Amino acid sequence: MENYSFGEKLRLMRKRQSLTQSELAEKVGLATSTVGMYEQNRREPGFENLIKFSNVLSANVDYLLGASEDPEKYFSGAELESIVSNFLNRIAKLDVLMVDGVHIFGYQKDEFLNEMRRTAENQINKINSCLSSNQKDC
Repeated sequence: MENYSFGEKLRLMRKRQSLTQSELAEKVGLATSTVGMYEQNRREPGFENLIKFSNVLSANVDYLLGASEDPEKYFSGAELESIVSNFLNRIAKLDVLMVDGVHIFGYQKDEFLNEMRRTAENQINKINSCLSSNQKDC
């Protein structure tokens, strides 16, 4: 793993989003010169600005701080839906499920899977709604 500084990672993620320093600065509410100083490692952001960069660049904070090699912050709604759907489809192909020591098959299995689908769909909708609204308390 290459050990990039915060500034190098910030610059890399900004460029991946095809943003100029001015555009990034505007999105996070900072002066362009401040973003430049961060990228040059002449200043370090506080917690609030680190969160803003994470949100705008869709990069997890651990990556920006060097604690993770993976910049991905979260799955998109479509990716999450696909993962859940594939998982539930694999379960549906099983003849019998065992949940908490109880065998579930036939109609009960179908009801169990339908409830799992409804729950997953509700949670994914909440996540998508939260991400699209940019609420701080999501």
